Amino acid sequence: MNPFIVTEMIVYNEEKYIRYSIGAIYNHVDHIVITDSFSTDSTIDIIKRLDVDHKITILQRKWTNDYAAQRNAGLDFIKTNIYPKHPDNMYLLRVDADEVYYESCLSKLNNTILQNPNASGFRFNFYTFDGSHTTLSEKNPIENRVCLFKYSPEITYISPLHEMPVIPIGNNFRPLYTHNPSQDAELGIVPVDGFAYCHFSWSDKSKCLDKAIKYTERYVVQGSETQERLNSIKAGDEWWWEGHKSNLQFNGEYPEIFDKIGELDNFKKGAKLPQKITNGKFLMVDGELTFYADEVSQNALEESSATKLTGGQFVVRDGKLVFDSEEPIQTEDPAKVEEPQPKNDMLDQKGRGLSAFTIVKNAIKYDYPIVESINSVLPFVDEYIINVGMPDEDGTKALLQQHFGSNPKVKMFDSVWEGRDQGIKFLTSQTNLAKDACSNEWGLYVQADELYLAEDFSKIRQAIEACVNYPHILGFAFNFLHFDGDYASVNPTSYPREIRLVRRNAVASIHDAVTFGVKAFSNTPLMQMDKMFAPLDVRVFHYGWVKQPEKMLAKLRNFDGFYHNDAEWETMHGQDHLKFPDGKYDYDK
Repeated sequence: MNPFIVTEMIVYNEEKYIRYSIGAIYNHVDHIVITDSFSTDSTIDIIKRLDVDHKITILQRKWTNDYAAQRNAGLDFIKTNIYPKHPDNMYLLRVDADEVYYESCLSKLNNTILQNPNASGFRFNFYTFDGSHTTLSEKNPIENRVCLFKYSPEITYISPLHEMPVIPIGNNFRPLYTHNPSQDAELGIVPVDGFAYCHFSWSDKSKCLDKAIKYTERYVVQGSETQERLNSIKAGDEWWWEGHKSNLQFNGEYPEIFDKIGELDNFKKGAKLPQKITNGKFLMVDGELTFYADEVSQNALEESSATKLTGGQFVVRDGKLVFDSEEPIQTEDPAKVEEPQPKNDMLDQKGRGLSAFTIVKNAIKYDYPIVESINSVLPFVDEYIINVGMPDEDGTKALLQQHFGSNPKVKMFDSVWEGRDQGIKFLTSQTNLAKDACSNEWGLYVQADELYLAEDFSKIRQAIEACVNYPHILGFAFNFLHFDGDYASVNPTSYPREIRLVRRNAVASIHDAVTFGVKAFSNTPLMQMDKMFAPLDVRVFHYGWVKQPEKMLAKLRNFDGFYHNDAEWETMHGQDHLKFPDGKYDYDK
């Protein structure tokens, strides 16, 4: 008889890791029981999306500063609802939400159990990460733990902080969990070769702040820590993080799940991956439209002055996504309810107005075809907004004034491009300045090295007109041709499609200003919101990699400075004089 494996987890705001943790184990276990402490992020939404086979049970229990109590809630459910159906062959796999298993290990679980029918538990080896997703703990880089048990209805967890599974025997306990392998034979525990998982418990500072507070609160109760130290963490003191900085690089293989879903590189960098929002409700709370995931919306209704929005529809008014209720929404002060905004002034019998917007700095120095770019678009839009970066080091502003200074459609403004130390964030802020300076509902984002064909603008105008009847559409993705090295060669590996036409007030520039996010959904990338954007057969000719070799090298050196600090930049370009001795970028390399 094959074993029936049940996973038991506790979660609270685990969106950083939960997709990997559950994604790795999902196809290798028979049931997953999760006790949630009323997460306020997208944890539950992610779990529900992953549960395609409907084998996850989600329980919710208020946090009582006791890890063992949370786990016992899951055990109670298992004992009552699952164990009676599998009394002879059930095993319990204990998994933390920040543990990511190797599927190569999980695929052998059944055979491991069948080969050791009398074992009470199995000891797994694992890597402990500290300080980042690429560094191991300098103190305990490799550990082992008993994580898989033969299930018994008597199993319970003890210890509110570092919870341990035990079986009560009279007035004593028989431990099922021990750090000491010398006790394995006595307890019937079998060690398993290889590595079972990676533990990212203290890898991300923002994620671990809540854990640091919870641990310190328990230490205060135990008398091993002071209230003053707890208060200092809550006030922003980061002394607790100092002990988790590590220089011990991990050189092993990461669990297969990261490559399977194509997120290993982003994960190693610690990038926050936006979540796609699907199930939930919009509630009106004190006059403000707020989105709640399904599992917390009922609590929001019960614990606040929220009003559930039922009859009505979403519309875009003055570029903003709003909800038109069939019944008037009452706020604390009805006099403050705003009247609907007037229609856009640029609306006329021919259709809606269209703005174009761009940002540019040092176009001459870095060989951006800015004049050609603007000329390919200007005849077909109603206004063109240009954010000219200052200080102007090469006469870019004079060039723009010479070509477009007398054109009434063109509006230029200067903006000091500070913040190289902020990385790519300042590119998005400068793009948003240009976007927000437009006067029309729809905006066409044009980067300084992108050109358009005249024949495609009829498609753009038709799409805008059609959206009068499709107010939920906030943007359109165009097809890209990325020219590389010359004007005849196209790079097929760069992004094939990207958002370029947007309802301005509903979106914001994000990432490195290459795309847009939806404001109403915390700037979740628009291309992840299936029903809010549409593809449009418009071609964008991108000439970012077609420059004179010396200009290409200069541009790369400058642009890399937005992504890397001085030390990293020096590592990347410190030997450029050896790689490119004549100071020119070698396209063949």
